[in-house]
Amino acid sequence: MPPPLHLQAFSFIINIFLFLALFIIPIHITSDVESFKSCAPFSCGNFTNVSYPFWSVNNQPSYCGHPNFNLDCEHGNLTIEIKSQKFHIIDINQTSRLLRIARLDLWSNDAATIVSCPKKYIIVNLDLDFFNYTSKYEKYTLLYECGPLPDPYSSSLSSEVSQVISCLIEGKPRNAYLVSSAKVVDFIGLGCMNNITIPGLKSSIIEDSDSVVDVLDKGFDVRWSGVEEDICDGCIKSGGRCGYNASENAVLCMCPNQESYGDCGFCRLKSTTEILPDEPDCKRLTLRSPKGKQLSWKGKMKIILGDTSII
Repeated sequence: MPPPLHLQAFSFIINIFLFLALFIIPIHITSDVESFKSCAPFSCGNFTNVSYPFWSVNNQPSYCGHPNFNLDCEHGNLTIEIKSQKFHIIDINQTSRLLRIARLDLWSNDAATIVSCPKKYIIVNLDLDFFNYTSKYEKYTLLYECGPLPDPYSSSLSSEVSQVISCLIEGKPRNAYLVSSAKVVDFIGLGCMNNITIPGLKSSIIEDSDSVVDVLDKGFDVRWSGVEEDICDGCIKSGGRCGYNASENAVLCMCPNQESYGDCGFCRLKSTTEILPDEPDCKRLTLRSPKGKQLSWKGKMKIILGDTSII
């Protein structure tokens, strides 16, 4: 004789609950733990503890940072791509949200030679939704494919031109000069065949008698924004690590035991947008109604089975 229907239903519910407890929930928790570990702050060369909104394309999943802040580490140097243009990273100040960058095509460790002259006139085009110049910004013009600096220029404009350097064109060194864009009209007589406007630090040519390469290598400052770092700060204070859900355009808070859109002291039911407190640090599976009332055993079973009529 088969068991009564209510016993069959009870057995079915128990089996589902055991399946969730033994297989689905542990997999979810393991996944959250792995996400937390994968998004640990990373290092590259002299850079240490680099974290959200940045992420490493070399050894981190893309959800560890914002899509526009992926960094490439090669031979101890960090680079970032902004609107298809690559920049060498000189300094990162995550407290002030400042980034000092230099054009990669003009940056060089060689104190006498730029790797190559720009192949074509490409201005720096920042993504202003995320990066903006600071008050230290100034425009300079790099004049290249030039002849020697004539005597009149050497005497009257020496304070406005840094020392001559070589700029390689098809493997051959050619003279190049860097001047303030406001003064570029004074140098028409040089007969330079090409020029390009580049950003730099304000008054960095005159101060300390920097060379052209020094000015280019020092780069310029940009301030980043638009990545909801205020939300991230709350996540970090609660013991979490920040990431980004690109499909939902939202900051993720990755905790050692869960993943949420708030912080590590709260849980969020998928059926509601209200953030609900839990005990302690969401380490246990505790189902609550959107009003915050803890559900009965029967209510929990109905939620597990997809019946939300009780809430």
